[in-house]
Amino acid sequence: MTRLRLSVLGPFRLEADAEIALPSRKAQALLVYLALPAGRPHRRDKLASLLWADRGDTAARHNLRQALSLIAKAIGPASTDAAAMVTNADRIAVDPAAFDVDATRLEGLVADGSPEALLEAVKLCHGDLLDGLNLQAEPFEEWLTAQRSRFRELAIQAHRLLLEHQIACDGREAAIMTALRLLALDATDEDAHRKLMRLYLAQGRKDAALRQFQICADTLQRELGQAPDAETRALQRSIAQARSAAVLRVSATGAHPDLASRSRPAAEAPNEPSRPAIAVLPFANMSGDPEQEYFADGLTEDIITDLSRVSALFVVARNTVFTYKGKAVEVREAARALGVGHILEGSVRKAGDRVRITVQLVDGRSGGHLWANRYDRGLDDIFALQDEISHSIVDALKVKLLPEERALIASRSTTNPEAYQYYLMGRSFFLRSGWGERALRVARQMFVRAAEIDPRYARAYSGIANSDSYLMCMGDLTVSFQDILANSERALALDPALADAHATKGLALYTAGRHGEANAVLEHALRLGPDLFETNFFAARNLRAQGRYRECIPLFERAAELQPDDFRAFGLVVNAYRSLGLRDGMRSASRRCLERVEAEVAVHPDNAGALAFGACALAELGEAARAEAWAARTAALDPLDSITGYNLACAYVGIGKREAAMERLERVYMDPPFRHRSHVEWMKKDSSLAPLHDYPPYQALVARLDAEIAQDAQVHAAGQRPAIAGRRADLREHP
Repeated sequence: MTRLRLSVLGPFRLEADAEIALPSRKAQALLVYLALPAGRPHRRDKLASLLWADRGDTAARHNLRQALSLIAKAIGPASTDAAAMVTNADRIAVDPAAFDVDATRLEGLVADGSPEALLEAVKLCHGDLLDGLNLQAEPFEEWLTAQRSRFRELAIQAHRLLLEHQIACDGREAAIMTALRLLALDATDEDAHRKLMRLYLAQGRKDAALRQFQICADTLQRELGQAPDAETRALQRSIAQARSAAVLRVSATGAHPDLASRSRPAAEAPNEPSRPAIAVLPFANMSGDPEQEYFADGLTEDIITDLSRVSALFVVARNTVFTYKGKAVEVREAARALGVGHILEGSVRKAGDRVRITVQLVDGRSGGHLWANRYDRGLDDIFALQDEISHSIVDALKVKLLPEERALIASRSTTNPEAYQYYLMGRSFFLRSGWGERALRVARQMFVRAAEIDPRYARAYSGIANSDSYLMCMGDLTVSFQDILANSERALALDPALADAHATKGLALYTAGRHGEANAVLEHALRLGPDLFETNFFAARNLRAQGRYRECIPLFERAAELQPDDFRAFGLVVNAYRSLGLRDGMRSASRRCLERVEAEVAVHPDNAGALAFGACALAELGEAARAEAWAARTAALDPLDSITGYNLACAYVGIGKREAAMERLERVYMDPPFRHRSHVEWMKKDSSLAPLHDYPPYQALVARLDAEIAQDAQVHAAGQRPAIAGRRADLREHP
């Protein structure tokens, strides 16, 4: 007998080899009641009164028979070897061997208590029991309320136990994610707030720790009418004092005190690390052409990557040092703020096929030069030049370079400098696109050119697939899922260990609506590249599309930290906070999103995608007048892409303009029906559109789209249209 998978921790889902549709909500409720626990027989009259108490006995029993018939019809084809339902004249039960119930597994895993079991347990916690189900059947609702409380306590227990283990094993990043998920379950858990503050402090993130204290204080006051206890207040005071001391050491150049020891292992003291510590500041672009920024940034990132491969060095992370980009930096103050003994700074001047690179390695205490050089080379020598710079730094710091580390530094995804330049240009446009169609098309052209020059350049194919995934979401009918998947598979075939390529394949599967497959691929990508923006961002989007809001929040937050100028991650996480009822988190993310959007539109005032994000953030913050003005600016640019149009509709909903919102949604859904399937499902559950649910034009739109999709499915089944696997992923790409 095929075992049926019944997921009830979160929205109802029944699967065998594929998802099994059970359209009646009372039939879903009945099946879950019988399955918790499976095997226990229930009297028919009790089941009838459980769900149909407002009917007479005869009608209630009739409705029970109908619900049982629906269940039997749905699961029958998947369980042909034996009956999953056990019935007799008076009692009904489900066969425990026929069902794998996630709630039952959660109980067993928490009872096991091992770290491996707890890790599996928290992965099952996708939401409250039967999240979103509200039948207004009083006896059932009483049972459901009690069961939701029981399983929520189990989920909290699993997260608390796992958090203790991760802290004991010094798994700081994993512990932070677990603590955030725990607080999404119980925002008043003061001990979890303290643990998260200490974890941030251990990473040198004093501002984040102090912000967490404020979140804790606000939550306790709002929910319980009380202030944090003495232990929490004492922790806050000690962090504030440490931060104040750091501020006194920071110059007026804009360096941030919270970066003082970020990414530093806990055993290393800020001023006396156990191994040489170095920060590579963003190289200055001296070319006189702002469009050459991509080359200076790419060179900086590659040198950081090369030096990070040297086990005898501690290297400050890219996302930390890039907060210094474009600022006048006093080297000794930067070294103190970053908690390192050495600073590498440089400049790049690129003209035609020649490049001049000036590099200086500076002692962070004295400000004296330990090593400096100027290189005038042809671009065809760029990779040898990068190797030479990295080896010179290693030699100057007198650290040992192991043979395998030397080989890693020498290894490159491409040996063709022209392909490398095109890839850097493509990545620059891709990351700053904000889903703007023009920037994405330029990025794609650059990636295609890189692949044409070097057909074995894995990152180029990854970039093509990423660009196409976004373009498909924006309604580009020339893009197919098959092509996206083929390019992601090509990247993996060329470099199976490339985290970018695994993230790309995960994005492709997500774009096609194949979220379960995408989960596994993106989890592997996160293991390979935990500090890569794309791995965190794509994984968060995939979880969010499944309604797994508690799990997506820490990934979105991490993505935003890794890419300091990206506004999208903060924008998208707003929806997750709102869906969980976490108003403080929602407002905080909206503010941070708006700050980054304002920086973007100051440079690119015609970025419609950014303006739409900003309008949504302003609406969330209650700034209706500004939100309307930003929405008007977006509309005046007449964006054609679906994502910006949808976000604009959400902004109009946020300021109470339902007619304007509907006008935008009607334009969004002019695409052929096979593009709508996953969009419509997301639109129905998007919490930002909840004010439209009782609005007749919205209801008419949903009905029309459902009918179009059903008709298109019949056409496809009849073979009148070629199969197109490329369904757009959740369209809702804003707060």
